[in-house]
Amino acid sequence: MKKKIALLVVRNNYAELDWILPILYKIKKNYKIVTFFQSKKIYKNFFRENISLFDKWKKVNYLFFFPHPFFSFFFRFIKFFSISKSFDQKINETTRKFIYSEKYLSKILLKNNLYNHKIDLIFHDLGKNTAWINTFQNNDKNMKLIRYMHSTVPRGNYKKDKDKNWSWKNKIVNRKEIKFQKNLFVLASTKNDLTDYLNSYHKKNIHVVGYPRYQKSWINSFRKFKSQNNKKIILVGTKQYKDHQLIDIKKQIISIMNVTSKIKNSLTVFKPHPAQNINELKNILKKFNKNLWKITNNHIFDFNQIPKIFIGFHRTSATLDALAIKLPCIKLWSWKAHDKSDLEEQVYLKRYGAHNSILTELKMAKLVKNQSQLEKYTNYFMQNSKSRIWKQQQTSFKKLNSKNTNLDNFIKKIL
Repeated sequence: MKKKIALLVVRNNYAELDWILPILYKIKKNYKIVTFFQSKKIYKNFFRENISLFDKWKKVNYLFFFPHPFFSFFFRFIKFFSISKSFDQKINETTRKFIYSEKYLSKILLKNNLYNHKIDLIFHDLGKNTAWINTFQNNDKNMKLIRYMHSTVPRGNYKKDKDKNWSWKNKIVNRKEIKFQKNLFVLASTKNDLTDYLNSYHKKNIHVVGYPRYQKSWINSFRKFKSQNNKKIILVGTKQYKDHQLIDIKKQIISIMNVTSKIKNSLTVFKPHPAQNINELKNILKKFNKNLWKITNNHIFDFNQIPKIFIGFHRTSATLDALAIKLPCIKLWSWKAHDKSDLEEQVYLKRYGAHNSILTELKMAKLVKNQSQLEKYTNYFMQNSKSRIWKQQQTSFKKLNSKNTNLDNFIKKIL
């Protein structure tokens, strides 16, 4: 009998691993984990920018691979001269045959002495598809496809949206036409996620499992950041941005440092977004004393029981990581709201207004709209670590994270 392999597809960046790694640890005794990175760049960014998560992945992973640079460059070069949609489709199909085929994967496994193993599980995020989906989804080999969101930001209350006629989140879908797909498992974190997914997937394909990475045992498995001289740590979670938004990012980071640099014996630690340009962040911070700030490649869980507060950029999912380690959370004003070219954000404006988000609606973060308010609540939380506001944030987070008990039942279904 052939031994089993779980293929993990990393499509866009290493944040996808953050969501699914706790599940991989639960199945590691039953499967060899083989990871496919969509590009070599994703892998390089991973081991440079999040050393804690990389070490955890390395312990559970048996083999990793990515497309040969020649094929990646060649197919990108050809698509540059695209002349029609049919031409693009032919290129995509050719790419699938070279890089995303079962034949190609079999060669990789044989080369690494895995000839007596078979692919039984495929883990793939719920963002855009890679060609692996086309390769495996409709085959007859009984492979189980597990899809998940890599972000932990909760979905909005769509019943409330419907009541207020927010039509942008209420697409007209005939759910009776959505068919059950054998061996497809769509993982949802909350009931609100479930409501949204029902517009695309059959209810029996969706499994609400909570947030695997917020289980206490997983958080406690991370190593602890060592704070020199018992400094008061202020943790900052940043957000992805576009090139023309850099000036707004700069203003906000300067506002943060203007506030935190006044706090005696403090260190402001910046946790960059996986897609953020680290050099740009360094250039902004270099005007401040280098003993007052640090850019970290650690996971937020490495700071468990160390920082005093968390300051998060608008709609950053890092806020939930901070809540999981019981930090008071501040949400900064939105620098996206006035950017008319950011169409996604303009859609969110209809739902939440200029500066609010689902995080503030659920009372999981304290909104500040300017530097003055940021200073007020930073000092407040520094002096009142278990304030009434913090208790409300923790209550809201626990309610959101109440479905983790379903995870073990799901694991039993796929083993």
